[in-house]
Amino acid sequence: MTVIACNRSPFQPGDLLLLFTDGTSEARNRQGHFYPVAERLRGIGESDPGALLDRVLDDLRSWTGGRIRDDVALMALRCMRW
Repeated sequence: MTVIACNRSPFQPGDLLLLFTDGTSEARNRQGHFYPVAERLRGIGESDPGALLDRVLDDLRSWTGGRIRDDVALMALRCMRW
């Protein structure tokens, strides 16, 4: 039997949610270090979903030296209203 933990977080108007595949978190720099998603997002601070995606992709390309070896999928969702 598989047990899956479920956590809930409030999603309020104005909140922004970023979803990404493992190609993002497993992207490596020249030293072989994985892309530290949470750490890098702290410095981005975008509130527009499209701008956030552009900034993350630019940062990911910079981190990898333009050598992204795996597929990367990103989705940014903004809660508009309840």
